[in-house]
Amino acid sequence: MSGENSASLNRMILGAAGLALAAGLILRFGNLLGNSLWLDEAYTAFAAEHGLHFIWSVTPSYEVHPPLYYSLASLWVQMFGTTLAAYRALGVLAGVLTLPVLWCIGRVLAERTGDTSLRLPATLAAFGSVSPMLAQMAREVRPYPLIILVYALGLLLVLQLAQGRRGWRTALYLACLALLLWLHTLGALFAGSLALALLILTWRPEWRARDWARFAGLHILAGLLWAPAVAILIYQASAWVASTWLGFNFAQLPRALATTYGVPGWFTALFGVALIVVGTHSLRRDTRLAAALLVAAFLPALAAVFASVMISPVFIPRALSAVTIPALALAAVGAQALFSRASPLARSLPLVFALALAVSASALVTRQREQDWYVALARLKTAIKPGDVILAYPNESALPLRYAARDKGLAPIIRALPVEVPAPPESGPHPTGTRGVVSISKEAMRTIAHEPGVTAAPTVWLIQINGQMFDPADDFGRALSEGRAVRVDWKTIDTRVRGFARIRGRDGPAGEAAAR
Repeated sequence: MSGENSASLNRMILGAAGLALAAGLILRFGNLLGNSLWLDEAYTAFAAEHGLHFIWSVTPSYEVHPPLYYSLASLWVQMFGTTLAAYRALGVLAGVLTLPVLWCIGRVLAERTGDTSLRLPATLAAFGSVSPMLAQMAREVRPYPLIILVYALGLLLVLQLAQGRRGWRTALYLACLALLLWLHTLGALFAGSLALALLILTWRPEWRARDWARFAGLHILAGLLWAPAVAILIYQASAWVASTWLGFNFAQLPRALATTYGVPGWFTALFGVALIVVGTHSLRRDTRLAAALLVAAFLPALAAVFASVMISPVFIPRALSAVTIPALALAAVGAQALFSRASPLARSLPLVFALALAVSASALVTRQREQDWYVALARLKTAIKPGDVILAYPNESALPLRYAARDKGLAPIIRALPVEVPAPPESGPHPTGTRGVVSISKEAMRTIAHEPGVTAAPTVWLIQINGQMFDPADDFGRALSEGRAVRVDWKTIDTRVRGFARIRGRDGPAGEAAAR
């Protein structure tokens, strides 16, 4: 390739990367407040607003994940408030900070492959900017954007440590391992993958006992720092394994993997796989680097599949979203290999892939959520009358509705059943594996439906999440339907809002029984 053509290509790549960065910022900030907190995000707000003492003393009794993220969220809202914008800002900040880390990863990869241009870092940053998974996770009030940032930083440090650049980087690498282990239950998969990638890149045949001791000691220390979180995991494991809400189906695995790696749709997925294959092949003279990137990209997902088959379903695309980082690094290496070819078609493939990512990301972040509590609240706001009763079953159903109401300046009285979150851990069955959420019997449902305060209400509103798990036969709906007619029935995949209005001339179930 001539110098003039190379300079022209560099300008084109940098220009495209600039456009991708602008698009990435729009994807992360656009319509940021258009969706209310969904259930898991409401749990974040619930814990954060109860303070650090609650987070470290009570949250471990019902939450399977370590308390670190909730602690960070609590400190964040103490500084910036409890508005929806404040909550979402933490994830967006982590998502934006991930982009320069991607650039740095690209620079280290370029150095290792002998490329002095900015093509590889620019391409990697561009891919990361418009990645559907990275853009979507940056908007989550959950630990995922922080895990992505820490995993990206950890991968950068692994690459730098392999270059012999140690010192403070070793301590920062240890901090990344500890953070990954404490941010999420599946963080161990990421920490283990980084450790194996570092071993692949740094091991030498001449290693002696002290070299192995140094490597093992560093990771044993990370394990010791993780020990309290392991104790929480062991305590929660029995309930989770016995009745987790998750399922696992090999037939759905290809789609789940495509979602995990941010390549939804066959077109985008095929381009992504092609770039990764080209990137891996182009590193055939540096098999250690290729192996390390492959381990970081695919070992966490494979380990999650193995655990799902052998122990309990744990494969959650959003929880595994950090694997997108090394996968995109391999794709960027593949793009760099294609850019060096004379064929205009080969050079255009990475641009087509980036455009496909951007289109998919735009559709993903602008879609209406499955749990849209603003819509549910709007329906309730126009329909609720004085004296109406609002029941939420199971108890966690009250959380997102309350936060949506707060966003809109409303304060409806919502009764969580059987008790407020968290229910005492041993107070009943846990259909979703979460100890703070329990189910109630058919008899208890009928008792509640016949309470004087409920029977006297003009309309009884029933808010439900995961009704198929907590009330598969709709026994609660049947109990509330006695002497009442369904006035509103609004539902999504896992959310249902119903209004049971008292039939004129009747006083609810008690009045109906008396009339008979």
